[in-house]
Amino acid sequence: ETYALEYIAEHDLVHESEDIIAYYDATVVLDGSEAAILTTERVIYHKDDRTTWIELKDIEDIQHRQEGLVGDIIEVKGKAGKRLKIEIAPLNQGESFYNALIDAWEAVK
Repeated sequence: ETYALEYIAEHDLVHESEDIIAYYDATVVLDGSEAAILTTERVIYHKDDRTTWIELKDIEDIQHRQEGLVGDIIEVKGKAGKRLKIEIAPLNQGESFYNALIDAWEAVK
C-alpha cells in the first residue's frame, strides 16, 4: 500500500540495501504507526516511534502459536538473547507472515 511505503520512507525504517518481503499494519486506522516488517535482512517491529529489529542472520529460533482472540503470536529469539514478539490479529494472514519469515531465515542460514 502507498501509505505504508510512505510511512516506512518517512521514518527510515528500511535500509536501502533491503527489500520488503512482508508487512503487517497492526493499527485499526491503517496509518503504519504500529507495524511488523520483514525484509531481506531483518525482521522489524515499529510501535510508538520506537523501532526494534533482529537481523535474520542473528536469529536463533522462531516460535509460532495461535491464541483465540489475539490471533497469531510469532516470537523471534536472537543469538544474543534479544527477543521480538509480533501479534497478528485473527483473519490477517498471520500464518503467511510466519511462513515468509521462516523462508527468509532459511535463506540466510
